[in-house]
Amino acid sequence: MPKSVWEKAGDEARAKIGQAADYVVDTSKNVDARMEGGADSLLDKLKSSRWTSAILIAAAVIVIVVLASLF
Repeated sequence: MPKSVWEKAGDEARAKIGQAADYVVDTSKNVDARMEGGADSLLDKLKSSRWTSAILIAAAVIVIVVLASLF
């Protein structure tokens, strides 16, 4: 028995939804890989920077001064 127009439309819609879901999954994996690579690169740059330790020490001193002034 041939499918009705509604059944055909439903089949087409399910196929399109499946394609869209696959596209979203692939795109999110691609974005995740790019972001992870960028974060690793930034972390490596921070580790190799000569200013990183100076910035961290300055931030620690500021936190200590602020906390000391509160108590």
